Amino acid sequence: AWLNLLSIYPANPQHWATVCKTILKSYNNFTTNFSLKNSATDEKLISCIKSDIKRSKHQLYYLINRDGNKCRTLDEEMELEAHMKRIERILFIFAKVNPKLSYIQGFNELIIPIYYVMHSAINIFFENIDYVEAISYEAFQFLFISSDLKDFFNINLSLCENKISQFDQLLN
Repeated sequence: AWLNLLSIYPANPQHWATVCKTILKSYNNFTTNFSLKNSATDEKLISCIKSDIKRSKHQLYYLINRDGNKCRTLDEEMELEAHMKRIERILFIFAKVNPKLSYIQGFNELIIPIYYVMHSAINIFFENIDYVEAISYEAFQFLFISSDLKDFFNINLSLCENKISQFDQLLN
């Protein structure tokens, strides 16, 4: 359903494998072009992202254990670290592709449910975790570009107040 709502899943399901490959290729180009270049700006950005992901670790346990319990084995801990690195990379690439937005605290709270849903449906991604990562990025990117969500992550508080006012009117 998320893939349809975010206009990622093709109208013709037979094209799904091609869509996955195309999105992965595009994402891999981003990861190549925007690899961490050890600049002070990139170091600060990645540090901020990592810090937020670590604070969200309790949410990420659900990727390892359906009950959300902490990792019980070294293998589970390594698997969790791999997921954390993928989510960090998604947020880093998003920040580099969208320099006006960059990374803002709270983006981690949005990408984790997207990544979780995609990972939970790994079977429709041909059991390929790279597809899960790339399509999670694509979903996150589309969500921000095609919606007014970016207005809530703007330092201009009048935009947020306007959106909240519209929502209040709708509720009334």
